[in-house]
Amino acid sequence: MLRDVEAETDEVKKRGKFTPRMSALLGYQGDRLVDFAKRVKLPEGGGVDALSAWVVDCAITLYVTAERQNGFFFLHGATSAWSLRQIILLINDEAASLVALRVFLCVVMALYTTLERPALILDYANVANECSWEQLIEKAISVEGDEHVYKLVQVCWEMYKLQPHKESLYKQAANCVLNLPYSNL
Repeated sequence: MLRDVEAETDEVKKRGKFTPRMSALLGYQGDRLVDFAKRVKLPEGGGVDALSAWVVDCAITLYVTAERQNGFFFLHGATSAWSLRQIILLINDEAASLVALRVFLCVVMALYTTLERPALILDYANVANECSWEQLIEKAISVEGDEHVYKLVQVCWEMYKLQPHKESLYKQAANCVLNLPYSNL
């Protein structure tokens, strides 16, 4: 899919690969992405609330498991998924919410493809998470000069309160953003 997209645009030569690839994937291959999004097995039951939480979990999982951890774009995928969830819970329109979630899945698939499908390392549950949430939050607050750190820790804390059984995932994401060099953001 990427080769098709790069052949269709000269912008790659002018501005680098990310923006033209994303634009081309969404513009020229949008229908294919929608087809792929329709094939994703969604969780059953729970309605829009559960589905939007699942989408946030998918974005956080991608951030945590991507070989290039602490990637700027994957971090924004996680925080934007949480923001989308907040909006969806306010609009009270199930049909519009489902469309928004499907479009978001397409964007995440385009993002993953654009970033050349980094390997996913699925052993985040085996990483020790000995810090308490209070310690993680305190550490996030003490970081100077990068609001991305605070945003992702806040998202993880909020999701943990909603789904405490997924604490390992959320703590791993918080630890990633707190412990890796901020120059990657």
